Amino acid sequence: MGPIVLETSQFSNLDNPIFTQVKIPRNDGTNLADYLLSGVDITCIAIDAGGRKWFGTNDNGVYLISSDNMTQLQHFLSTNSPLLSNNIQSIAINHATGEVFFGTDKGLCSYASDATESPDNPGSATAYAYPNPVKPGYKGLITVGGLVHNATVKIVTSTGALVAEGMANGGTFTWNGNDRHGKRVSSGVYMVLSADQNGKQGTVCKIAVVN
Repeated sequence: MGPIVLETSQFSNLDNPIFTQVKIPRNDGTNLADYLLSGVDITCIAIDAGGRKWFGTNDNGVYLISSDNMTQLQHFLSTNSPLLSNNIQSIAINHATGEVFFGTDKGLCSYASDATESPDNPGSATAYAYPNPVKPGYKGLITVGGLVHNATVKIVTSTGALVAEGMANGGTFTWNGNDRHGKRVSSGVYMVLSADQNGKQGTVCKIAVVN
């Protein structure tokens, strides 16, 4: 059947609550939609600092669903990830670090996700990036932490040219080191600018890239 939702508006009517299923539009011109994770045997759920949902299942691994419930971001299986088993019994999240723990029928394993809690008083003193400097040969994600919750983030050159932009997951933003055209950026120092939706609580840190 998949997950069902009890909206906050129903909390005052718990004697006769109304549960709903999330519909995902097919966007194929037919106006048809499918229910979120329809037919999936869900065993557990956890919500990370970015509002994303982690669904553990019976014999179908782990699904990561976007905060608006409209997009499947990841589907972890024992065949495409280090997940020990596709039978997930529990999920727990360290919101300070973003690490997600999976309890399976074959033991415990974890995954370093890209969503963390925002600090109590986000600002330029708390924003940081790692690895920093980014050394030659490094092709992984560059993580920026200590940001205001779900901040808008821009990566710019020292002259102010926009390189990349996006939204933080909770207090964390990740960048692949490429520009908006998918090309690896040149060696240099890049500024990280971020702010909330009202333009307040802006933070700035720098990332040095060495190719």
